[in-house]
Amino acid sequence: MGLQPSDVQVLCKLAPMLSKHLLSVTPVVAQVPADFVPVPNPSEVDAVFSMPLQNFLSNHQHIHWDVSSTSQSKKYYRIHSFDYRGFIVWGLTAQMLIHVAGLALGRPPEFPVDHPSAAARIAQL
Repeated sequence: MGLQPSDVQVLCKLAPMLSKHLLSVTPVVAQVPADFVPVPNPSEVDAVFSMPLQNFLSNHQHIHWDVSSTSQSKKYYRIHSFDYRGFIVWGLTAQMLIHVAGLALGRPPEFPVDHPSAAARIAQL
């Protein structure tokens, strides 16, 4: 992308999240210079776009689907997807941005983030 670490100001580092392949991903929120022009590697990136943070808290252009784990305990997970001007943000990226938007804007999303069974799983801990 052509963004040098020295060109950004790190605002915060969030708690790690697990991907569907059980990889730990640590979201880092940083401020990028307003005049930054990304230079994507075409073999890695299809498109570069920006999307207002508040869209990740809005029901508009948001859908979700629930999936179950393959384990015997059959845990259910909610996967979110947002469509913004034909660009789709979904899965772990959407989950991270819902969290970032809630923290940054100080309000919850207009939709339930977790599958209803998540509350029962948390209560068992």
